[in-house]
Amino acid sequence: MMKQLFICLLVIFSLGFLPGQVLAQELDVPTSSTESGTQETITTRETLDDEIVSLRAVYRTQLEEYRTAERQTQIANGQYAQLGTLTALETAVTSTRKTMLLRATVLESYLTLLRLQLTDATGINLPDKDRVITRLDAVLSEIATHRQQAESATDRTDITNLTTDFDALSSQIESAAYEAQSMLAIGKLQTVYDKTLALSLEVRDAAGETTELKKAERERAYNEIQNTLAAVKANIDNTTPEPERSGSQFSRSALSNVLRDLGSVYIGLSQSLSFLSELLRL
Repeated sequence: MMKQLFICLLVIFSLGFLPGQVLAQELDVPTSSTESGTQETITTRETLDDEIVSLRAVYRTQLEEYRTAERQTQIANGQYAQLGTLTALETAVTSTRKTMLLRATVLESYLTLLRLQLTDATGINLPDKDRVITRLDAVLSEIATHRQQAESATDRTDITNLTTDFDALSSQIESAAYEAQSMLAIGKLQTVYDKTLALSLEVRDAAGETTELKKAERERAYNEIQNTLAAVKANIDNTTPEPERSGSQFSRSALSNVLRDLGSVYIGLSQSLSFLSELLRL
């Protein structure tokens, strides 16, 4: 039974985090582990899984629509610059407005997807989770306002002003998204750490009758595992963004730094699992 638990944990670890994977434009949905507790808790997590899968499919479709509209807008603006006719101007304005609306829609889906993943995620401190979700909600509200303004835009001046306004909003969107991605990456490895620590305690307590020499060998192995896990925990804590940083500019480079630092956490967890495998054979 203990070996089966170890194999399950090893599978979770291998699938739960791949360095750099959250940098992809389409985020991978985190694997949900079954939590102990009431049927209501389990049902809620299953419902969130369904919502995440559904919204992810919607997001992909919306993203393709936006990319197509963006290309058409670039062509329309190029034609207006070349021809300078009223017809070309109307086409450019109409196309730009359509692209703005699609961009707002796809961003709303993207940030909502991050919000659902954060809500569903394990391994993230509740205050950190609540703080980042609140930040995402604030940005979603700003995007909704921008979309409503784009819906009511009627001329070239309105479109130009909205373009300028979005330039300022885009930095808030990126910062909130990068922080959310960072917390999701940290949460995945924190979850694996928690399961590894729990399994190490089970392995220690499950030791049967053995010689004094073998007991001493097992104790040294167990202590080495605990030392490795302590270093892993320290690295996770050091990587987690400070609360006061939320709301400031959390850039792509900051996310890259988090993922780079999590590389050492990944290595430490891998070593701990290797040690546990050896301990199970003693």
